[in-house]
Amino acid sequence: MAKVYTALGLMSGTSLDGVDAAIIETDGEQIFSFGPSITVPYAHQQRMVLADATQNTLSWNFDGPAPNYLAEAEEVLDQAHISAINTANVSEIDLIGYHGQTVLHRPDKRKTLQLGRGQSLADAINCPVVFDFRSEDVAAGGQGAPLAPIYHQALVRYSELPGVTAVLNLGGVGNVTIVTNTDLLATDTGPANGPLDSFLAEHDLSVDVDGGISQEGEPDFALIDQWLSRSFFKKPWPKSA
Repeated sequence: MAKVYTALGLMSGTSLDGVDAAIIETDGEQIFSFGPSITVPYAHQQRMVLADATQNTLSWNFDGPAPNYLAEAEEVLDQAHISAINTANVSEIDLIGYHGQTVLHRPDKRKTLQLGRGQSLADAINCPVVFDFRSEDVAAGGQGAPLAPIYHQALVRYSELPGVTAVLNLGGVGNVTIVTNTDLLATDTGPANGPLDSFLAEHDLSVDVDGGISQEGEPDFALIDQWLSRSFFKKPWPKSA
């Protein structure tokens, strides 16, 4: 029987709302049980540093040496995750999965950049850390999310769902995994909560509580049709937004 690991997963998404931490028991292929989870919000200054780094990196676009501000952002990110682990007060963890923060993603150039130094967490927590999940996948011609579809497949098996199942994940960007008995297909679907996050930030808000603000509006179908005519939606699977 394969070894069963108690793993702590760490995630910071494009919305920059905070650090998500969750425990799972797995042998790397199957899910055996779920442990506790916690979200630790970023402090305002932390969020601003990470948001500025993400925005400024679009101008850099892998042209020349990495800018110095990325090192500052990475330090902020590492410390926020160390604090989240300490807040979660977890013990007897076999390993930590550290997603880091994706600040620039260009699979067309076979390049992607995730901030987050696994060694910093390993030294601080005294636990093995797996990190930088995307770079090698993108360099090999992938879209940079090699683990999400495998995890979705494991979720479907754990839940004993029959037939063909679609797992839809709506973060800043949406993605879907189609799980069948023989195939595993996955792709980004386009923007999800990212535009809403940007709209709220422009109005000095951080979250649309219970969707209240969104429910006050009316769909602008002409604008939606304009967005859907963009080249992204004409690309074949798999693709990343």
